Amino acid sequence: MQKHSVAIFAVCSSEIELILQQDSRGEKRVGRLICNAWRKKKKNIVFNGLTIATSRLELQQWLFLLGLLLSPLLGCSLISFEIVFSDMATPTKRNRSDAQRDQENVPGSGGESQNLEIVQISQSEGGELTEELTLVPTEAGNISVDQGESSPDRKSSGSQPDTVQSSDAEIDLFTCDEGTDHSGESELFLFNCASFSSCSFADESDDADENDHTKTRVANSNGEADEKLPTDPKDEYEFQSKICLEIDNMPRCIECYYYPNQNDTLCRFIGFRELGFGTQNGKYRFPTSKKCYEKAGTSSEQPVQSNTETSAKSRQLSPVECAYILFYTRFSFWNILKAEKRFKNEYRRATGKKEKDIPLKVFNNDREVCDVCLMGIFNFHAICRRCGFTVCMACFNDRLNEVKYDEETGPFFDQYQWFFCTDLIMANHQPAAMDLCYFHEELHPSKINETTKNLGRRFSECSTEIMRGGRGDRCFPNVRHFYTNNRNLLILQEPYNEASIGHFRKHWRNALPVLVQNVKINSEYWRPSFFRQQFRHAASGHDLQDCCTGQVLCDVPYLKFWNGFDDRRKRMRDSDGNTARHLKLRDWPSNNTLPELIPSTCADFYSAAPMPSYVHRTNAAFNLLSFLPDNLLKPDLKPKLHIAYEMFPKMDVATTNLHSDITDALNILTWTSIPKNVSKQRMHDDILRVLAKEGLDEKMMNMARERINDVGALWTIFKPDDSDKLRQYIIQHFDEPNEPGSDPIHDNTHYLNANVRADLAKHGIQPITFLQMRNDAVYIPAGAAHQVLNLKCCIKAALDFVSPEGIDGSLRVANELRKLSVYDINHGDKLQIHNIIYYSTLEAIEALEKVNSSPT
Repeated sequence: MQKHSVAIFAVCSSEIELILQQDSRGEKRVGRLICNAWRKKKKNIVFNGLTIATSRLELQQWLFLLGLLLSPLLGCSLISFEIVFSDMATPTKRNRSDAQRDQENVPGSGGESQNLEIVQISQSEGGELTEELTLVPTEAGNISVDQGESSPDRKSSGSQPDTVQSSDAEIDLFTCDEGTDHSGESELFLFNCASFSSCSFADESDDADENDHTKTRVANSNGEADEKLPTDPKDEYEFQSKICLEIDNMPRCIECYYYPNQNDTLCRFIGFRELGFGTQNGKYRFPTSKKCYEKAGTSSEQPVQSNTETSAKSRQLSPVECAYILFYTRFSFWNILKAEKRFKNEYRRATGKKEKDIPLKVFNNDREVCDVCLMGIFNFHAICRRCGFTVCMACFNDRLNEVKYDEETGPFFDQYQWFFCTDLIMANHQPAAMDLCYFHEELHPSKINETTKNLGRRFSECSTEIMRGGRGDRCFPNVRHFYTNNRNLLILQEPYNEASIGHFRKHWRNALPVLVQNVKINSEYWRPSFFRQQFRHAASGHDLQDCCTGQVLCDVPYLKFWNGFDDRRKRMRDSDGNTARHLKLRDWPSNNTLPELIPSTCADFYSAAPMPSYVHRTNAAFNLLSFLPDNLLKPDLKPKLHIAYEMFPKMDVATTNLHSDITDALNILTWTSIPKNVSKQRMHDDILRVLAKEGLDEKMMNMARERINDVGALWTIFKPDDSDKLRQYIIQHFDEPNEPGSDPIHDNTHYLNANVRADLAKHGIQPITFLQMRNDAVYIPAGAAHQVLNLKCCIKAALDFVSPEGIDGSLRVANELRKLSVYDINHGDKLQIHNIIYYSTLEAIEALEKVNSSPT
């Protein structure tokens, strides 16, 4: 039988060492294979017992081989690699980049054609589909590589498959493993100067008509299929349990490739990529349904929870609570689903790929963030199957629109801030080559339309209760309260009266701050002497910030800070040694361990916090953070302490500069004091004299005079709707450079003094300025810019939470943070606001339906 030629174009010998040094996947076998290609001048070139026939070489192929042999002498490099059948037409081009086309545009010659079929049908137990490439014949004898579910070498970027014509052929494809019998498999290894990859050709799993086993069919010369013995019927894949560095001959993820010396356990393929063993050795795939995870979970006796499932909660939501939550989350929830549907269509238009069997990733006490903008990912996103590079919907669309970042390109990423792929055959990630991935089974591309319709029906069935819940609290009992700042600040005086919740909600739903007085704090747990005693033997220090200069002092002994808290003479000095520093200990402890470090202090905070249905530790019905399921890494928003020296008389320097938060916040002032060797009466007189110039209204000034001993901090809060106007004002009046990636609010660099605040009022930006006394609690809405100046030494306790009313503010800030520079400390999303909206809405719907369906 006449054999057809295969021409091999490799790199020159000067680059073989690069293969062996840079890519452990290649090892020495790559060098041996390439060297053998040059050294063998026989009629048949033999690779490890498998033959590539070379009879009937055409002139063009001989010229390529001649160039291959001469390239080491010339010191040049040929194209990376191509396999060309001697009798074939020029391949049909897909919509690829110019670089890809140059690599594919290899000429050939035409010839007779005959059918060739190499099909491997795989269907594992349970009927779930796996992802591999397909070599499918056409009636005219064309061989088309169809995109299936997974292949290590998939570079397809268009909607049409590559097609080549072949004549009488008997092709022996070669594998990399030496001395291993690979009969019944069709693997092709492609080489590049710095990497190689395995390409498995297998047919997509059919429906339930096929048996649960693998079989191989090869067409004979008559075009009739000869059936070979089936391979092992077992599912010969298992989830990756080790980092890529410990696995031979497999593509590495970004962490393992770019940071090999820093990566001990962090690997994005652990528990996600399935590796083949036995007859499937050298292959990998990705799970496409929950069944894949269930099978692995059964073997390890660990239950697998779907991302869409909501974990059982100990709390029992009442119909009124459910309706109230849905009233505020429903619009944001629908906008999220619309964005998912819109991205599905945009992805299909950009890539031309099917979304039938796309990878499903199940959360395992983690959260997924975009590698470009570092924002949390809710459901749809694009991934590279070889290195795990992940981009969110927004960054994928930015790349399609060629939106470039202003930061310079680095050694690991391009001008779009997209990481280079660890597979250097095609280092630059292209949107068309990325694969769609998802998290929620109910939001699979094939299900999202049905899910949306179903949820719409469920919403309509609960609409009466939802609207009634949103209109609740219209009758307010007589609770002591009053307003200041043109009714922009509500002051509640009965923190533990249940009837206060109505007044709180009426004001809070307008994204306005609330001040709650008379909070019951046990001062024994908040005295400076108590903290000094608790940590007198602490070996490590803490990082402190100089409020005047912004300088961070690292690893300052704990007692050194507390000694200066009580006595100005013991405070640390600045660089010239003459001026005492105004220091603060912010967001302490940084590792969210306050309940473990000081359990008595933490317990006292929770017992004293007003509006427990919003901030309670375990049973806050209106803290939407508690709705996140257990298999998702939750933002661990435990109480934090803010401890700082007084700034008085420096009234132009803030303890905390202007900024806004992505969450709602509760801040309780638990302790105030005046340092030793300072006249108490004189300091009180000076405070009142200065406050008279700070723009406080008469009610607030009267409070300051009556409770001068409790005066602690001066607050200024702006409405969230005024944030954009506030930014423009700062840019225009502070010579703030309006550079991309910067933000005058989120940069946390400005303090607006009394003169500036008065001018802001003239520009239609009304500041809300008030005093926080000892045992006062301040509720700050999400997205409200605010600043704080300590008039005395203060100890404050703060807690972040997400309320139904604050959803819009959180979404607005999340979008602002995404636009910050990737080097900005505030860049990124640890809150996962989209997941919070999704899970809280689903649980509220389910709870409301149970009530409606239960017999009365």
